[in-house]
Amino acid sequence: MKRLTLIWTLLALLLFAGIYTYLGTQQIERIRIEVQGEHLSAEALRPRVEAWHGARFWSLDLQQVREAVIADPWVAKAQAWRVWPHTLVVRATAEVPVARWDNAALVDRRGHVFYPPEGTQAFANLLRLDGPDPKAAPALLELAVRLSRLAPEWGLTRLEAVPGGSVLTYWSKQHPIWLEQAQAGVQLRRLQQTWDAVKPALRQATDHIDLRYSNGFVIKLRNEHDGIEKTE
Repeated sequence: MKRLTLIWTLLALLLFAGIYTYLGTQQIERIRIEVQGEHLSAEALRPRVEAWHGARFWSLDLQQVREAVIADPWVAKAQAWRVWPHTLVVRATAEVPVARWDNAALVDRRGHVFYPPEGTQAFANLLRLDGPDPKAAPALLELAVRLSRLAPEWGLTRLEAVPGGSVLTYWSKQHPIWLEQAQAGVQLRRLQQTWDAVKPALRQATDHIDLRYSNGFVIKLRNEHDGIEKTE
């Protein structure tokens, strides 16, 4: 009886060793790439993951695969997993640009700034954000959304932040407007409430409007050194 038990134990160990050896030698023979969104293709991503072709199935480092994929500027999110017996699946979600940054980069909905290798010429129709530090992009994007909702009839096209907390805004149907970033919404509403009262000739001669005043605003005329202050 003991001998029979020993035989079965040895057979089980041999079977386990065989299975372990088989599993340990399984390799990645196929890499499937799934892409979600525009501006991204499986062909463009394949060189980033081709190095794992032939890698051991179970010892494959999926985190390294994800990091290699997310390094592509157009990838917003990367996933990777194994499919038995020899497939690596990679799924990449593309960035969705909603604005430009300093005419050299793009900005997604989260305010993340990324630099596409092909440049930003194809996205000239997007809102432009400018500033000394790309880290300010989330706050500027949020401000741009608020101002666009406050004055959709003027059509915000560009927002430029400058040191000191001021922003210069450009519009398709209004003159450039200086605002304080912390009070931008209140100041813009003040202009909306009084702009129709400004004489047409003065509006036509306007170069830009400065709303960074507590009791009114200044209209700077073209080719003039002095503006005209309008108080409430």
